[in-house]
Amino acid sequence: MHTTARMWALLALLGAAGCGADERSVAPSASPDRDVRQEARLPPGKGHMLARVRAPVLVHDAPGGRPIARLRRRTPFGKPRVHAIHEVRTNGRWLGIHSPVLPNRRTGWIENDGAKLALTRSAISLHVDLGKKRIDLRRGSRTVRRIEIAIGRAGTSTPPGRFQVTDKLRGGRFPAGSYGCCILALSARQPNLPQGWPGGDRIAIHGTPFDQTIGSAASNGCLRATDRELRILMRDVPAGSPVMITR
Repeated sequence: MHTTARMWALLALLGAAGCGADERSVAPSASPDRDVRQEARLPPGKGHMLARVRAPVLVHDAPGGRPIARLRRRTPFGKPRVHAIHEVRTNGRWLGIHSPVLPNRRTGWIENDGAKLALTRSAISLHVDLGKKRIDLRRGSRTVRRIEIAIGRAGTSTPPGRFQVTDKLRGGRFPAGSYGCCILALSARQPNLPQGWPGGDRIAIHGTPFDQTIGSAASNGCLRATDRELRILMRDVPAGSPVMITR
């Protein structure tokens, strides 16, 4: 089975087992408890703002809008949940996020509650150029490393958009060593699954035992790099880091 396909299957199994099952929808009447909300101070300085979830939070379809999902403190993989904040509204009260519980190009909104969120900043981001089959690791506006990758093939191309790193996982956690040393799971989902494919649709940056595919369009949507490069990303890229994918 294709390496990306195996990963999707495993993610689907996690979902079937009930991990994070309450994140997809919430009761229409659900709403934050505004009486106990403690608005967190936005962190000073430059860089990308990150929010670590310290207690379950609701995701809304607009600032002050309808609740559409609930996020736990930990991801379905058991990792601390951290979100990149890509927009701020209403004097810092509402924070715009992307999440795998949302469609690829949809922004969700969480209330800035200091009791539920820990806000920090990071200079790190990943910029994927599908045309050049390359990832730029940036610190601020400066590119500190360029990584050659394999991308999705025709028909299952890697979707463009603004995403984030959701989990940093060891490849040995999954069978057959198909992901090399390491996996950076992304919030992106594959909208063009192969016909009849029964697995899930999450996309990741991961290692590969098939180094000969690097520099080509060879996957079902995931981004592959060598184990050497993945170890650098595992070391230098925090969970929650924004990932911009362009054609």
